[in-house]
Amino acid sequence: MGVSPVFGKCAEITRLMCGGLLISANLFRESDMKMIRIQLVNEPNLIREGLSCLLQLDQDMLILPAVQCGTGCGQACFQSGCDVIIIGTNIGASGSINCLRRIIAKYAEARVLLIICKEQVSLTNEAISIGAKGVVSMDAPSAILRRAVRAIAEGGQFVEPWLARAISETQYNHVNNPFDALTSRENDVLRMMLNGSSCALIASELHISHKTVANHHTRLMNKLNLNNMVALTRMAIRHKLIEAND
Repeated sequence: MGVSPVFGKCAEITRLMCGGLLISANLFRESDMKMIRIQLVNEPNLIREGLSCLLQLDQDMLILPAVQCGTGCGQACFQSGCDVIIIGTNIGASGSINCLRRIIAKYAEARVLLIICKEQVSLTNEAISIGAKGVVSMDAPSAILRRAVRAIAEGGQFVEPWLARAISETQYNHVNNPFDALTSRENDVLRMMLNGSSCALIASELHISHKTVANHHTRLMNKLNLNNMVALTRMAIRHKLIEAND
């Protein structure tokens, strides 16, 4: 499996900067330089170190201590007065979207950048509508990542050009796709339903209650204007969510 450009240089950077050279370089930063303080959320250690190496190539970017998503993640993200919050999707699409939603609900002014896999293009519009200031893919060049951070820190928005084109093409090719109306969590429930999972298994896998699963099921069926699983399966086949022989 190939390494994405965002992290491809990490080993080289780490080698060049080992022995305290990265820390030493920080000592030469101008004392009056305005730093861009960056908070990484939900990133595994290796990915976090890779992002830190790449971002701190720019002398005015500072990575704050790590935090993990949880009930208090919104508060933790702002305890250090960060300028940009970066959320990864290693906890799954719905987990990242829920983390974003919690932060924006508590701090509407938050400047959040979401990093997604290229297969998660559909998350871009949902993330922006919730309040994210930017979205880039894991395959983005490191220069794009740094551009996004700068644009967001300055109060702007940034969507990776490739993602913007992909969204445009998707909207053109799937104007009448009813599944586009579903949220990320509803899509999680839909996918497991189509795989034959029971309500109990869905609740367990997604760490939600049976009642919440039922509510998601009701909402997605209403959005699709359907009333039974047979009709849902036929629609899923028609829009190539599943194969006819699944």
